[in-house]
Amino acid sequence: MTERVTASGSNQADWLAHFEERAAIREFEGGIARAEAERLALDETLAAFGPRPATLH
Repeated sequence: MTERVTASGSNQADWLAHFEERAAIREFEGGIARAEAERLALDETLAAFGPRPATLH
């Protein structure tokens, strides 16, 4: 299981970078279709970081 790495220290850029990296690894190295790779990456990112941080304006 992935350990949650941040609660107060994460920001939207970190969250998105983790998600994109995990999806790309699954798609290109694992041969998984992009939509399924993104679904799996979302599950993993939520486990690691929690919900996506809100954008501050």
